[in-house]
Amino acid sequence: MIKKSQLNITFKHILINACLVILASVFTFHVSADTYTVWGTTTGSGTGTTGSGTSYDCSGNAGGFGTVSRDLWSVDSTTGASTSLASFDTAGCTGLTDSGVNFSSGSYLDKNTGNFYALQTNNTFKVYSGKDGSLVETTAAPTLTSVSLLGLSHTGVGKIVGNDGKKLFEKKADGSMHIGENSLVTIETGGQQLLYATNAAGSQIDINIKSGTNLLIGGTNVLTSINKNTSGISNLNKTMRKQDARSVALSAALTSLPTQGGDGSHTCGVGSGVRGSYSAMAIGCAADLSRFGFSDKLPQFLQNASVNAGTSFLTHDDPDYTFKAGMSFSFGKSQSKVSTSGQGVEMNRRLAVVEQKSQRISNRHAEAIKKVQRDNLRLLAKVNTLSHAKDELLALRAEVNELKSDKAEMLLMKEQLAQLTALLAGSDLVAAK
Repeated sequence: MIKKSQLNITFKHILINACLVILASVFTFHVSADTYTVWGTTTGSGTGTTGSGTSYDCSGNAGGFGTVSRDLWSVDSTTGASTSLASFDTAGCTGLTDSGVNFSSGSYLDKNTGNFYALQTNNTFKVYSGKDGSLVETTAAPTLTSVSLLGLSHTGVGKIVGNDGKKLFEKKADGSMHIGENSLVTIETGGQQLLYATNAAGSQIDINIKSGTNLLIGGTNVLTSINKNTSGISNLNKTMRKQDARSVALSAALTSLPTQGGDGSHTCGVGSGVRGSYSAMAIGCAADLSRFGFSDKLPQFLQNASVNAGTSFLTHDDPDYTFKAGMSFSFGKSQSKVSTSGQGVEMNRRLAVVEQKSQRISNRHAEAIKKVQRDNLRLLAKVNTLSHAKDELLALRAEVNELKSDKAEMLLMKEQLAQLTALLAGSDLVAAK
């Protein structure tokens, strides 16, 4: 196992050695550069066009020669082929206007940055890119008097570039070292040497050790150690989960056991617990000391105490057991008495409520009975009235029947009378004749 302190020290040594190798390769690269940066002047005879595209006529000059431009070229060291980087006109011939750019003695090429420093007559330098000839900057004039400046040299450099103009190495203002165009960055801060990578936008990106190459720390393959540790951690996690399942199952079973004696002298119970693939059983008992005769001889705080004990065990082939024993204490007024007193008050209140309701119901029933009795009297009177009326109706009906009988007799008598009258009338007629 590699300690963190060893890791930090070893990694810092690796980082320093890597930077030294990179710097050595950079400087070697510049020594064996395959291009040159060349600067000079171009003379013309007769007529022509400068590198900047300005037409000139030097035929009026004595000998026909004149300095027409100051030029900057990139030259391939192998083939000798040249590429014009920049051209600045002079006023040496007709048609030309002086650009004001000079390549005075003391002009030089900074091999670290690849930039060309052109010394001007005002003791400033115009700095041109050795890649494309563009103006990079113009330096400030030194505060020197009565001095003709012949050259300039840097005290250290902030960056190193390749012959293609791309940054190889640069030190930023914050002290960070940047290796490459899209940088590998290292900086010491807070007593630690930080190492990270950035892209062209300056955003941090991952550092990937290419497949086929191993990162060694103290001679140990880091990836192999990580894989071993990963495997060990995975096995440890499995073991921890297994132990956790065992413990939870045993504990769950114990929690299901009684802790109070209950209404009897003691209480016993059986419980179970399950966690994952593990299950456990538990047995235990509890008793209240107040149920025993010797409790009055115990201190007051023990007289209302309860004791309990139990054990749990796995139901698998794994012989794992857990035991427990405990004591609980009751303080203050007995909860049973308080409950009984409270229950009595509540019962009396409920009985009073029920009695009141019963009295109200009884009163309503009495009123209802009285009303029914009054209604019955009225109905009885009506019945009696109807019964009397019925008797009168029957008597009337008998009288009617008698009248009907008298009427029939009267009709019969009337008919007989009519017959008698007819007979009498016939007798009189006979007598008259």
